[in-house]
Amino acid sequence: MDTLGPGRQIATACAAAWMTSCIDDVRGVGTTDQLSSLPTSDESVAPEQSDRLRLLVVDDYADAADSLALLLRLWGIDVHICRNGVEALQAALTYRPDAALVDIMLPGMDGYQLARHLRDHEELKDILLIAVTGLGDQEHRRLAREAGFACHLLKPLIHEEIREILAALVPRNKAD
Repeated sequence: MDTLGPGRQIATACAAAWMTSCIDDVRGVGTTDQLSSLPTSDESVAPEQSDRLRLLVVDDYADAADSLALLLRLWGIDVHICRNGVEALQAALTYRPDAALVDIMLPGMDGYQLARHLRDHEELKDILLIAVTGLGDQEHRRLAREAGFACHLLKPLIHEEIREILAALVPRNKAD
């Protein structure tokens, strides 16, 4: 008997598909020693100490957030993970990301609300906000634009799409 609800089953299948699509990137790293040397949690450095791109990944589904963070770290990006909107807002004020990949269906403060709160802070208004969601109809795309998202990506994510979006970004301290 499967104890996961239908929503969790879909999310688990999406995470599995995402990890499968990342196999080529992981194989390119080489050894498991190299993988184990990657930051595994939110070991972030102060913005002025790093010239790497800084991303905030906000998703309450741990497998999806962790696998996305792993891929981004393999690409040389500094990543901080948050599980809800309140935590993400607090982290953004200290971490100062260049971009944020935000799940829309977060518990409590949803992704739309988080985007509006981020835009309310002068020091955070330049963060590139990327909506990450399973909600792809025109109404949800409109809501994302109105909330301040620049991009709208559907789950399961296609890593080439993320790479294209991030390729245009310059880390904050390099832009100064």
